[in-house]
Amino acid sequence: MTAPKTDLGVPVPTMAALKAAVLAADPACLLDPELFTGPVGVEPEDEPADDRAARLDAARAICAECPVRLQCLAYALRTRPTAALWAGLTAEEVAFLNAAAARPARPRKNLRPAPVAAPEKRVA
Repeated sequence: MTAPKTDLGVPVPTMAALKAAVLAADPACLLDPELFTGPVGVEPEDEPADDRAARLDAARAICAECPVRLQCLAYALRTRPTAALWAGLTAEEVAFLNAAAARPARPRKNLRPAPVAAPEKRVA
C-alpha cells in the first residue's frame, strides 16, 4: 500500500512520521518547554501580558531558526493544539489557519486573461 498523496503528488506524512522527524532533529523547544507552554502552575489568563509577550517573542525567535519548523507546523495543523507555541504560532493562530484552509476559496472575478495585442506584421 502506498502513502496517500496531495494534489501536487507529494506524499502525506503520517502523524508518527511527523512526530519522529521533529523529535529526531532535537529541536531547541525541548530544552526549555516552559518558554513555549508558559510557566508551570500559572494559567494562561493569569500570566501578565508583558511577560507573555516577551516569552512568545523569545520562543518565536527560536522557532524561526528551527530546521523542522515546517514539520512542526504540519503536526500542529493536524493535532489542533489548544495551548503552547507551535512552529512560531500560538494555538489560536494555528486554529485560524485550520479554519481558513477549511473555507472554500472564492472564485476569481475575472478568469479571462487580458487581451494581448497581435504582433505587428513586417512588410518587406
